[in-house]
Amino acid sequence: MKKIFFIGKFNVIMQNIYQVMTKKFDMQICPAEYEIVEGMFQMLHPEMVLISTMDFEAKHADIYKLLSEKYRWIPVLSIGKRDELRMFYDYTQTDQFHEVFRPVRISEIGRQVNQILGIKTDEYAGKEDVANVKNGPKTVLLIDDSPVQLRQVREILKEKYRVIMASSGLQAINILLKETPDLIFLDYDMPVVDGRVTLEKIRANERSRNIPVVFLTAINSKEKILAVAPLNPSDYLLKPVNAKRILETAQRITG
Repeated sequence: MKKIFFIGKFNVIMQNIYQVMTKKFDMQICPAEYEIVEGMFQMLHPEMVLISTMDFEAKHADIYKLLSEKYRWIPVLSIGKRDELRMFYDYTQTDQFHEVFRPVRISEIGRQVNQILGIKTDEYAGKEDVANVKNGPKTVLLIDDSPVQLRQVREILKEKYRVIMASSGLQAINILLKETPDLIFLDYDMPVVDGRVTLEKIRANERSRNIPVVFLTAINSKEKILAVAPLNPSDYLLKPVNAKRILETAQRITG
């Protein structure tokens, strides 16, 4: 299954496209923040990038610059209105970059992705307009400083959930300013900002304070477990990763 990064500000358009295309591609949602995009590329290696430019500003040109300078072999398909795409003209005038203009049907996006990747075109279930598909998958945020651990847990969850990854507590807090996941899996032992401090920041933010948080960690110290108890974690799972336990926990908490 081809791996595709889908970069953008998560909204109904991204949700609708993701819901249909995740049936045929290994889709990884990536918030439209330069540092997060750069970090994701260091952990995972996509074969293609989709970008939804809805709500983009001129400052997002740094993402296009990154793609054109450091990842010029990876094809990019931008989905947006003409005036949105015009902002990034300086970086998109090569064979690496492709465009499709909104409004557009999901079937047309799928056709173009297939064409760019050299896949035989087939019919997508989505003949609907991108605004008509609803009830997308629930979102899980993974926070861990280990790229290996992030990839392992993502592989366990990606069939049933939209998965976002953060490689540090600070990166996660930045993501939570824009995203409201249904569940967070949090490592305890991380440098600079550890799991306890990260959870304190999550609980201190009105937007994120009620999100269920499950510790997924190798730390089994009674003292450290008791230290986070007042922060009301939903569960405390010990590494190594147990796929069945992770899935059961996610399903129990998210419904």
